[in-house]
Amino acid sequence: MTQEPKQDCGGCGPTGFILEDSEITIMQISATVFLCHASEDNQLARRLAEGLVAQGISVFYDEWEIRAGDSIRRKIDGGLEGCTHFVALLTPNSLHKEWVKTEIDAAFIRKVDGLSRFISLRYQLPVADLPPLLRASYSPSLDNFEADLKKLICDIYDVTLRPQLGTPPSFVDPAIEKVHGLSIAAFRIAGEFLRRSENGREGDPALRVEELLATTDLAEEDLAEAVEELEKAGFATPLRGGGTSLGYSVIWPTSSLFAELDSALMEWVPNDDARRLAADLVNGEGHISIPGWADQEGWQARQVNPALTYLFDRGLVNRSNSVSQPFISNFISKNVKTRRFVLQGT
Repeated sequence: MTQEPKQDCGGCGPTGFILEDSEITIMQISATVFLCHASEDNQLARRLAEGLVAQGISVFYDEWEIRAGDSIRRKIDGGLEGCTHFVALLTPNSLHKEWVKTEIDAAFIRKVDGLSRFISLRYQLPVADLPPLLRASYSPSLDNFEADLKKLICDIYDVTLRPQLGTPPSFVDPAIEKVHGLSIAAFRIAGEFLRRSENGREGDPALRVEELLATTDLAEEDLAEAVEELEKAGFATPLRGGGTSLGYSVIWPTSSLFAELDSALMEWVPNDDARRLAADLVNGEGHISIPGWADQEGWQARQVNPALTYLFDRGLVNRSNSVSQPFISNFISKNVKTRRFVLQGT
């Protein structure tokens, strides 16, 4: 089993540790390390402790903390209780030391309790030689001291190396998610219809291919595939002819596009509005004049028409053939499906 080191952070944290990359962000600005090591590795441990302290990280290093006459156990307990990070310097010397194992046991309890982070730091020790519990976690090496120390400091300061998100391509609308199985490109075209429509009905608006290519930044082939998606879904109609390489020059929306997709971009939800209309039918006289109802509710045709289309597409109400501009129907009445729709929402 091998473990790859993380990327170099290019310089680290606060207190003199200068960040060279403006995209790196420090999430934590204080840390206290308990440095666990074998006495045979004192020279390396001291160098490590000095490197951490130089970058603003407090270190419990036994040679600095335990004085003549001190209780070693109490000092160790105090160091463990006060640390935010437990760093075990694991080498061929320390791996099997009983005192090192005892400190690791105590550190694991603190890790499980969420009191400190546990870092096993390897020096001239392959990952395969680690005990199973330590092998399951990322164990950075200290074989290239200066570079690996810098990475360790980045980890202790909780520096994120993730680059900032770039700007999505202009044809990707952050408000658009995949709806009805449509691709992002198809819904981007649908979004142009949704935003530009005045009354939410068939043919409103009719957009030219050249205009859609300019506003969506789609390639012609991608636009053609997206239009085909919309046509198969019953959401758009390309008007054949016009002498373009696509075989059509104008595309217009169907009424169903607004009934099914308005909720993704508009402030209303057509199926909820449809239920509101149906409820008024059931609770009232069983018929409604759409212009009068819309005026009473203060709704514009852009919101009313998608709700009507939702009802008509599913046969949930009866409609009159007469229209009252800008509404797609002048009059509706309830049928045998209306009450069930209101009660069950289906």
